[in-house]
Amino acid sequence: MKIQERTNDLFRRWKKQLEKDGLTGFCEDGLMYRGSYWEDNGYSGFAPGAEEELWTNAPKRILFLLKDANSNPDCDIREFYMAGNLLFNRSLAYWFYGLLAFDEKNDAPDYHSITKDQAFDTFHKKPFAIVNCKKESGTSTIATEILQQHIDSYTHFIKEEIDILAPDIIVCGGGSSRLKNFVAEKIYPDLKPVNSWIFFDEGNNKVVIDSYHPSYYQIEGGAETIYKDMMNAYKEFLEKYPDFRKSCRK
Repeated sequence: MKIQERTNDLFRRWKKQLEKDGLTGFCEDGLMYRGSYWEDNGYSGFAPGAEEELWTNAPKRILFLLKDANSNPDCDIREFYMAGNLLFNRSLAYWFYGLLAFDEKNDAPDYHSITKDQAFDTFHKKPFAIVNCKKESGTSTIATEILQQHIDSYTHFIKEEIDILAPDIIVCGGGSSRLKNFVAEKIYPDLKPVNSWIFFDEGNNKVVIDSYHPSYYQIEGGAETIYKDMMNAYKEFLEKYPDFRKSCRK
């Protein structure tokens, strides 16, 4: 069974359980669609396409583990065209671009050398995955206690989705380290810290990045500082574990 088929089967079971629990607005996510671009009544997105082949052959498979979808009940995030006018989308696009663009000296592109067009061209063409721990659509904020309740209640579903996708790098976006802690406790228990950002399971060759939420800006330097700090931490990891880069698919 293919990735999207397995994911859809998981979502049927997951949604059924949420409905039993009195929850609605289930948002599907996972491997982003990479088919034809469409526009309809003010909305735009992508149809299913070659995303599974691209994902299978990607040098590094990057998955963004996030909290929940903002005010999009019953949506399918996989089809989203993520426009560049939102800080959330820009952060993901720049992180994604930077992590994929390290050169042979283990240097990432300087933040100001990346144009928004460059970042989003990569973001809309290359394969990546988004997994929200809370599948019930939320609002612009979520209490950490509510997030933890969903993680605890649906651990087996979240783990199954990540297992289906089999990423190489998981970027945990926010949650006061609750997302990273979930991965460390339930998915990759052999994770070891490399620095305050990067955690590595050497036996399984998996990297977990504990980051700020993509919309976070309350730090001196804002998005630029977060990008630089993440890339510097990843550079430190690559210099300590050079075999991780060597394990890239061709």
